Amino acid sequence: MHYLNILKIQIPKLKLYYTWDSFSAWDFSFLLDYFDYKYSFDREDCKKFAAKNLIYFPLFFDFNDEQNIQKNLLYDITHIGTINKYYNTRLKILNAIIRQTKALGIRTYIRVFANVLNSSFFKRKKIISYFYERILYLFDTKFRKHINLVRKNIDKGFMFSSSLNQKLFNQIENQSKCILDINVDVNTGISNRVIRAIAMGKKVITTNTHIINEDFYDPDNIYILDKDNPVIDMDFVNKPFKKVDIYYLRVDKWISKIFKDIHIYD
Repeated sequence: MHYLNILKIQIPKLKLYYTWDSFSAWDFSFLLDYFDYKYSFDREDCKKFAAKNLIYFPLFFDFNDEQNIQKNLLYDITHIGTINKYYNTRLKILNAIIRQTKALGIRTYIRVFANVLNSSFFKRKKIISYFYERILYLFDTKFRKHINLVRKNIDKGFMFSSSLNQKLFNQIENQSKCILDINVDVNTGISNRVIRAIAMGKKVITTNTHIINEDFYDPDNIYILDKDNPVIDMDFVNKPFKKVDIYYLRVDKWISKIFKDIHIYD
């Protein structure tokens, strides 16, 4: 018996499942059968699993996001993210953006956390880790490509072996005019980075073309970047943010909406 069957017996009111990952990246679609109400941040997954009543509902933002709007901005474009073997395309886009912003004199803050910099390919490690990672390099083509790309870009100055703490992360994004969002190829859902940026009154530059389907989409605030030919539009960067209604995605409203849908309260 699956552990969720046991859990369902012990907690009969177990009803709700929400996923903020696409099934094309992490296939947990088998879990849908165990819940009465199912939600996803990915529209395409909802279409694919419509027969299982998977409902589309985007991610949320926190109270602090709408309260941290600042006028004295230090950066025009900011990207704080992660790269690993699944996110290799981010490096190509970041390099193109950095070249353009330097040429145009655009103020940027770009920093990515590459955990592979802590591996034996870049640091002395125990012999067991060394052999494991060499075997992975031989048989995992994505990992091998990732290592080679990191080696090629290690001197560019935007890759680090540690991530920023949340306080500094929030501070830097608050001091930025535009937030750069480089969507993972297999995801079609709108990232939390984008939702909170709009809530903070930030403009968004994103590679996610699916964002045009959102109620809060406005071309004055959101610029869709071509993954294959990423070009910064200075008119967009310089244009002021246009206030839009995203209040319905604030975390308290977000929870209330779902709770009403599943009849926890009316």
